Amino acid sequence: MSPAGKNAVPTAKCDAFLGKIALDDDKAVGATWVRLGLDLSAAGVPELATAVYPEYQRRGIGSLMMTELIRMCSGTYSAIILSVRASNPALHFYERFEFTPRGRLENRVGTESIVMSRRLQEPVPR
Repeated sequence: MSPAGKNAVPTAKCDAFLGKIALDDDKAVGATWVRLGLDLSAAGVPELATAVYPEYQRRGIGSLMMTELIRMCSGTYSAIILSVRASNPALHFYERFEFTPRGRLENRVGTESIVMSRRLQEPVPR
């Protein structure tokens, strides 16, 4: 199996959603996406979500999806924002992709999350 699974990573796109899904044969093993209009997102800045099944982690799948999603978002959005629990090891994953801390907040389960963002190429005028 290649780092992204045996199949190409398909693309899903609409006005407020853009994402990638990693497949191993026909099984979805990971996904990453951005959406507009969520709690953290400012006007025109989408919020990121990403996940890879534990048994598929540390194989390069998340990195491949993130690289492709950032490429897809560049030229459309000026930045991407996310929140990650302060205790989540994924914090270091996001730092590798140049996400930087912007603040802290109490999340829905009452623990601390770090708000991070990453600047992208300027949006293409429409």
